[in-house]
Amino acid sequence: MAKLKSYALRTHQGPFLRANEDRQIVDLSHQLYLMADGLGGNGIGDYFANLATDSIQKFYTRLSSDPNATRPFYFSDRFLLEGNALINAFYYAHDLICQENERRALAQRGACSVIGMAGSEHYLSLVGIGNLAAYLWRGQKIHPLLLPETAWPSAVGGMVLPSNALGLYKDLQLQPQEIQLQDGDLIVALSDGVYGQILAEEIATILKSDYSLGKKIDWLFALANDRGNKDNQSTIMLQY
Repeated sequence: MAKLKSYALRTHQGPFLRANEDRQIVDLSHQLYLMADGLGGNGIGDYFANLATDSIQKFYTRLSSDPNATRPFYFSDRFLLEGNALINAFYYAHDLICQENERRALAQRGACSVIGMAGSEHYLSLVGIGNLAAYLWRGQKIHPLLLPETAWPSAVGGMVLPSNALGLYKDLQLQPQEIQLQDGDLIVALSDGVYGQILAEEIATILKSDYSLGKKIDWLFALANDRGNKDNQSTIMLQY
């Protein structure tokens, strides 16, 4: 069984913005790891990032601990209990965000990109939506796990707008998957303020370095900022 040996996370408003609309949660007791990027501007995006992550954590921790719980939205035998619980938690958060938007004027509405990861013995369940990315570093190679959903093909430079997010459209389309973990695996989740400025090959160069996880995150942030990043920045690294 691959166990989590170490982890690191960091979020920052970036070199130009005064507010941070990103949010991260690491819940080691439930092996739950969340990263969100709110959409809507100061006072809106950060509110919806908090709403999304808090509601996903609350719903997931209740449902994943009760195998007999009724799943009100979704169930697939393709996924473990943890995977189904995480998918349902995303549906729950999406409904809350849609309800909140219905109470707001158009200019005050928001949405949220989210990556959720949940461990279970030697498996990791992942669910993603929006303009966040996740990679697996295994065997000295980088493998994409969750690709960002953007308004145009992702390229280095500039800000990246999501084409999908919680609360953006009524019809929710998620990216769920599960991987079997191996000793030595490194899982990396990145916001667009990081990957939007850096090529995958450059991310791989940083991941294979002998630096600590925290130093690797520092390197990613510094490189993105040197390239002209103007967005918030967030990264979570899970070392198995």
